[in-house]
Amino acid sequence: MATLFAANWKMHHGPERAAAFAQAFKELTSPDPDRSIWFFPPATSIRTLANEYGDRPDVAVGAQDVHWEPSGAYTGALSIPLASGTRGRGHSGTGGAFRAPACVPRNR
Repeated sequence: MATLFAANWKMHHGPERAAAFAQAFKELTSPDPDRSIWFFPPATSIRTLANEYGDRPDVAVGAQDVHWEPSGAYTGALSIPLASGTRGRGHSGTGGAFRAPACVPRNR
């Protein structure tokens, strides 16, 4: 089993800085079948990172958080269908403890 490293970027690195980071990271590392690296950048940088790492089988890019509804009036939320259109690899870093209470459906 490969070792997993995961990094949630929170609200750091817009597309331009994400691209610069990815280029520097690729210069410093090479693919390793015994390692998986998952990046969870802000939604605005998912496509940029996915494009930068498209040739790296050991690197995956995903959404920091996703909403359970496929669409709707949820300001600022990212649905799974929207996140899937970013060329990420289907991963989500959902589960930040500080937001979890706000994300629980209230109609149980």
